[in-house]
Amino acid sequence: MSYRTTLFIAPPTRCESLADVAATVFRLLGLTETEERDSSNYPPDDHYFAGYAANATVTVCDADDDRKRGYPFHVTLSGPTTWRKGTGHIDTAQAEVATLLAAGGLSVFIPAGPGHRTDWDGQGESYPA
Repeated sequence: MSYRTTLFIAPPTRCESLADVAATVFRLLGLTETEERDSSNYPPDDHYFAGYAANATVTVCDADDDRKRGYPFHVTLSGPTTWRKGTGHIDTAQAEVATLLAAGGLSVFIPAGPGHRTDWDGQGESYPA
């Protein structure tokens, strides 16, 4: 199954690091197989965190633009990689994941339409913590 969806995330305070937010996301989703990875595709610090389930890969990274200033992190859900899979299955539906993360203390914004495109209008649905 192929899919890819990105949620914008805001922690309860501005002092939380990417590592802290990733740990919270993985804990809330029940992912135990996780790692920090280096990549120049993930500015500004050239790294991100990945968590693995049998049916999905979850990537947590810094937001690389300022279109949604109140949401400094992104969580991307995509199909499992061919080179690493975790155990167990997670829910990958946007609304269910957003509800779960919001219940765990993270504010979530689901962009309406392609939030990664430069012509995105900024519309979407908020799930406050």
